[in-house]
Amino acid sequence: MIPLVVGSVIIPQDGQVALEQRYVPVFGGSRVRLSDGSLEQYTRWRRLRTEITGRGWVPLGLDLLDYDDTVLIDCVAPRSTITTATSVTLPGVRRPDADVVAHARLGQQDWVRTDVSVSGETATIMAVTDALQYQVRWYPRLTCWLAPPDEGLDVPGADWDWRLVGEEA
Repeated sequence: MIPLVVGSVIIPQDGQVALEQRYVPVFGGSRVRLSDGSLEQYTRWRRLRTEITGRGWVPLGLDLLDYDDTVLIDCVAPRSTITTATSVTLPGVRRPDADVVAHARLGQQDWVRTDVSVSGETATIMAVTDALQYQVRWYPRLTCWLAPPDEGLDVPGADWDWRLVGEEA
């Protein structure tokens, strides 16, 4: 398992015994009903919010982060895209310490790993005979605005739980 990294802090394994990361799309824009009743959407920008919760035997250890500036988060939950093409543009910035991986779907549920090479933002997938589609997975590195995490201690169980929310800058 790759570690969660927030700013320059590598969250210790004992601090992330149970870990969950969620991505929530956020966007700026509006939806407008036209005179014929159809709905139009005007989007100015799209970003991600990430919500990370964990439980462990030690506190999170992020008290010295500067929450008045953006912070890098090396995510632990992969993002993915499914395509029928063997070349795909990957959105955003990826963790430099985690590989991009690809799989080919051969049947209803038969996925096999295949080679993938990445140059810049483009992932080129090694074609697989009879593949119906391909999935490419990567681990994001998000530049976020953070609030200090919510933290709590279950004294009898000696377990720390915490929640960290970051919104992409």
